[in-house]
Amino acid sequence: MKLFFQSIFFSLIVHILYFVGAFVYTWFATILYKPDIIYAYDSVAFLQSEVNFGSINQGPIPGIFFVSFFVVALAGAFFIYITKKYILTSRSV
Repeated sequence: MKLFFQSIFFSLIVHILYFVGAFVYTWFATILYKPDIIYAYDSVAFLQSEVNFGSINQGPIPGIFFVSFFVVALAGAFFIYITKKYILTSRSV
């Protein structure tokens, strides 16, 4: 049971670091963005005169976050188990 909670905690930390990293990267990209206003009107794109019907990309499937959470938790459990196994065997020698 201890391994289960450690792997859930590991997965939580990995996901928090991922989202914080993505947030910080986009924040800096937004802050450091300097538009080139002088050359902005050199290539004017005209609007289309046709209407397209279809679907829009809604982003990732909502369940993919739960799947990734549990996959990372399983990987973390495997990593913790192997690490503890080798640490315990190396100390007993």
